[in-house]
Amino acid sequence: TNKQTTIIMHSLRRSLACRYHAGVSLAGSVWQTRALHSAPIMHSDSAQGKKSSTSGPNAGAVEPQAEMDLVQPVNQTEMDQPMSFIERAKVFGANALFGLMTHKNGFDSAFAGLNVVRISPGSVTAKVDTTQALSNSYNTLHGGATATLVDIVGTMAILSKEPTRPGVTVELNVSYLSSAKKGETVRCEGRLLKAGRKLAFTQVDIYRESDGQMIATGRHTKAI
Repeated sequence: TNKQTTIIMHSLRRSLACRYHAGVSLAGSVWQTRALHSAPIMHSDSAQGKKSSTSGPNAGAVEPQAEMDLVQPVNQTEMDQPMSFIERAKVFGANALFGLMTHKNGFDSAFAGLNVVRISPGSVTAKVDTTQALSNSYNTLHGGATATLVDIVGTMAILSKEPTRPGVTVELNVSYLSSAKKGETVRCEGRLLKAGRKLAFTQVDIYRESDGQMIATGRHTKAI
């Protein structure tokens, strides 16, 4: 009958309305929970709790102090990771090469005392003391250390003009002309001879600082 049909339709509408409101409430709770976990939380020193940030549906609301643990702290260790001189030049430009060479505690750490004292486009001058770590059994600058200085300073010469193109070594040769005793300071002068689309060519001359005697000269070719 019409009366029974009306009663059935009214019951159906009430049921659908209850389900709709329950669904909205549940979805809202899920959304708020996700927002609480992902949004940054600004807090004040209050005995009652802390204020939420202006983002999210609960902007300005006071939240229980226990919920502070939901915010992940900044990983300070990752922020403080050391950068190599190549990375610094790429991020901050060629002038970031000035001063002591930065490294990431690998092989380059033996040259931590390498100090860049002059930079111009295509040219770099750096100085380093002949430490025990850089010396051979004769207490003079090790031939391998000399070759590494050609590598490092040659790369810096490229970065002085092309700070985002450090390249990789294709060829390196060194001529040894004299020696530097342990404790002596050597001066390395690197020049960018040419930088093309694919290759860069550098020359590095190394001198004893005490008397200006050239002790080694090297050529360094890199694919950029």
